[in-house]
This record gives sequence, structure tokens and C-alpha cells, in this order.
Amino acid sequence: MTLHKWNSNNSELLDIEYSIYEKHLFAQLEECTIKTLGMVCNSKSDTSIFKVSVKEKTIYIKREILSTIAQLYDPFGLIGPVITKSKILLQKLWLKKINWDDSLPNILCLEWNNFASTLKAIENIAINRYLWTDNPERIILLGYCDASIAAYGTMVYLLSYCENYTPATKLLTTNHELPL
Repeated sequence: MTLHKWNSNNSELLDIEYSIYEKHLFAQLEECTIKTLGMVCNSKSDTSIFKVSVKEKTIYIKREILSTIAQLYDPFGLIGPVITKSKILLQKLWLKKINWDDSLPNILCLEWNNFASTLKAIENIAINRYLWTDNPERIILLGYCDASIAAYGTMVYLLSYCENYTPATKLLTTNHELPL
């Protein structure tokens, strides 16, 4: 397999390899974010963030709603509750038998507008990619789940204990689904 592009969160590695593989870097040294798997990764802070593009309008059609939901790509399930809320609204559109190019009824249009206006807040979430603490003495996996008539969800956290340190908790993954 031929290497096309790469990046690293290790600045020393980038400094050494920059002169050799300059044309293969995702980003130049002064730019530290790259987009991969639908997320933006900041190699300097070693965090992942989501970018959302929503056109706020007064009238929507079902096709635009689905298009916006499809842009909420989340390979790790970290914004599952947000995606689930959007799928519940899409489910309402199917139950009302709204066609792809029909305008949404006012009540559903208002509900989508309220939802879409809050989507930009997802960009304020930064997920730390590094999960471990230095020299953990004990590691615990914590799982939680909850359900309602509309959906169910699970979350898994990693809890690390180190000697003389406060425990560190990191979110590993979430899963949120609609019932069949």
C-alpha cells in the first residue's frame, strides 16, 4: 500500500520527517487540524472535534432533513444522543407519510428549526483521544444504560487510578438506537 498522507500528534516526529515526507503530510506544521473519518482531529492538542454545517431556513423538506442527519457522521458514537434526537424527528416524518420533496408541517418545521439551531454547539465538544494516565495502578470499565419509549442508549467509561492522584475518567464510546 502506498502512503499518500499522514500526520502525527508527536511534534518531534513531524520535525524529523517533515523534510523527507513533506508532500505526504496532511497538514503543514503551522496547521494542526486534519479531517478524517468525518471528524476534525487536532494533532497539537490530541483532541477530536465535530464540524457541523446546517442551513437555517424557515421551510424544510424531508430530503434536506435526511441530508443534514447524514452529515452528522460519528464513527465512535460520541454524539449519539444528538443523532438519536434527529432520527426521532425523521421517524415522525415517515409516520406522517411526508414525501421527499414535501414541505414539513409547521409544528415539525418548528421542531427541526429548534434542533438545527443548537447543532452548532457540537463544535464546542473536544474529545481527548489519549485515554490512559501515566502508570495506572487500577483500571475500571464503567457501563451505563437507559431506555425510554423513543430510544435506548449505552455509555462506557474508562476509570484509571494512579498512586497519589485523582482518578481520571474518559468516555470510550456510546450507542444510542431507536426501538424497532
